[in-house]
Amino acid sequence: MLGQVILLLLQTAFLLGAAYGAYSNGPQYAWLFGILFVHSLLDRQFYLKPNLMDAYLLFTVVFYYTRWVMGWGNQGTTIFKEDAPNWVRVLKDFAWVGFLLAVGLKAALRLRLDRRTPLWFSVRGRRLMILAVVYCLLPVLTLLVARGNLFEVLLYSVRYPLEYVPMIFLLPFVLRGRSSLPHLRFFVPLIIITLLFLTVEIFSGRPTGMGWGGIYNRYGSIFGSPNDFGVFLMLSITVLLAFMVEGAIAWSLKTVTFLALCLCALASTVSLSAVFSMGFSGLGLVFLAKRKLAGLLALVAFVLMAAGLYFAFSQAGVLRFLTERAGNLSTFRDSSAYEHYVGVIDGLKEVSRFTPEEFLTGTLGSRTELVAPETYYLRTIYLRGIPALLFLLSIIVVSIAEAYRRYRGAPGSPKQRGLFLAIMVCLCSFSFASLFIPYFDTFPSNFYFWFLVGILWSEPDATLLPKTSTAPPGQGSKARSDLLELKKPSSLSSSVRL
Repeated sequence: MLGQVILLLLQTAFLLGAAYGAYSNGPQYAWLFGILFVHSLLDRQFYLKPNLMDAYLLFTVVFYYTRWVMGWGNQGTTIFKEDAPNWVRVLKDFAWVGFLLAVGLKAALRLRLDRRTPLWFSVRGRRLMILAVVYCLLPVLTLLVARGNLFEVLLYSVRYPLEYVPMIFLLPFVLRGRSSLPHLRFFVPLIIITLLFLTVEIFSGRPTGMGWGGIYNRYGSIFGSPNDFGVFLMLSITVLLAFMVEGAIAWSLKTVTFLALCLCALASTVSLSAVFSMGFSGLGLVFLAKRKLAGLLALVAFVLMAAGLYFAFSQAGVLRFLTERAGNLSTFRDSSAYEHYVGVIDGLKEVSRFTPEEFLTGTLGSRTELVAPETYYLRTIYLRGIPALLFLLSIIVVSIAEAYRRYRGAPGSPKQRGLFLAIMVCLCSFSFASLFIPYFDTFPSNFYFWFLVGILWSEPDATLLPKTSTAPPGQGSKARSDLLELKKPSSLSSSVRL
């Protein structure tokens, strides 16, 4: 009862704050408190029983939005570099360090390893841990031979690629043997918030620095960049479709409307890497799903819905833009695609002239005249060396193989099957998108990748429990009850609290 009263008071404060902002000619406060009010209506549980993990997930979504809505930075544009002063930009680093310390300290004080966690108690999990630890230690080689600007070495070899890798090891202590499905469900109101903030940007009248006129004006800059916003939408749509393919979510009018809105938002980003990876996800759902007919029907329905939206809003120039862009791509007249193509060709030529030392540690600090290409995997060779690339690819392959194994052996629960199918396809699509843009180095896209990997290796696996239990005389009942307690599935509706 007390919690309901506090929530009502909080909602009243959000509503009054939005009204005051609108009345006092402060649209940034009106939008900010208004959207918080909407979020409190969509996800009451978050405010009644808050937890650290969901709070940080909320932060990853609203960080770039709030700094733009509050007017921190240039009022005339939404270009990322002019969005906010430096003291605002570093807030995300302080938030991540605080999250690390909070979870790590509690894990150290109350160390408890659940027997069903694959990361700790499976051979495959131990291999993944070794790969991740070595991957994090490889920059030591770069630091030993670094020349020139040490700050750049730490930035490009340590911070950007490794900042969120610890999520693999933190998530088991967050879940503590419970399912991760409540955290994924928490993203539904967050996606709605992103659509609301996108509306703010579209109708703000401020140029995004990405072009003018109709669909040629790219949106999503206040998420960090249109490309990051596109990948966020791609992951969200893929997860939703995976659960629908497995029958965990019904094809209802509400669901189809939600998909249509996400599709419109994805089109507004004009991000080819995100659109191509979305197509890759659709094919992945068809070829990887057990229910191939359901996957094919989902893909056909999605394509028909996309085509209907494009033709229905022909005045926005969407169809004309896609036709011109496809023609430019086929003849390499598209400037972005052509620059990527030239960058890859030039990058391969430069790599062929690397010294043995540069193959091992990269060229950071030693050859400042080189410009790393946008393709992340070639970029990794440039900046960190071939061993770093091999270990990263090994982590990706091992994780996708584990997701495929868990999906094929999942019990009859559609939610469990949908979870592992979604993770498997999302990891594949994210890796595919990184062929075009270095998403592993950009926040919050890189966080979401390692968050999905952490979920995969932290989701309880009942097959890891011992099949028999030998107890001392007189304690057989207690041993059996403990084993049953471990086997008892956790409630998906319960709140995961730290």
